[in-house]
Amino acid sequence: MMATTMMMTTALLMMSSLGRPAACRPAEQKPELELTNVIDLFDGNISLPKGDFDNLKHLAEGDGRCGAKFFCKAHQLLDQHNTTKEIATYINIYNQLKEFKCKDVLKDVHPTGYQYKMEALKKHVIECIQYKIIRIRVSSSSSSSGGTPSANATQPSV
Repeated sequence: MMATTMMMTTALLMMSSLGRPAACRPAEQKPELELTNVIDLFDGNISLPKGDFDNLKHLAEGDGRCGAKFFCKAHQLLDQHNTTKEIATYINIYNQLKEFKCKDVLKDVHPTGYQYKMEALKKHVIECIQYKIIRIRVSSSSSSSGGTPSANATQPSV
């Protein structure tokens, strides 16, 4: 009797793991959600490095706004300082999940000759993250409703 109960229990466990309902399966990971950690870290009491940084404004605005070039360059700049390495790590996770080949991407990115403070870099990073998250929400809501997003929804202002 004991062996039969054990075999039944084992069989039930095996069957239950094979046929899990969709609600129990992990959701598809959205790379942009990794970036929410960056905002939390910037909002915390992080000590921002002193000094000047290459201006990334041109990569955070206009055509190609907040794309691979921006996030690869932001990672490169933030990874150079001990106080921002954790932020750089989350941006790097995002870059890897998006399969950005940063070494190749950054071949086309040259210093602008304009320098600015860490506060400006922080501002652009947060704005680009918000832009990406808004786009995810807009695209997921339009795909679930079956409609297409309006022109304003695809170009949210941050």
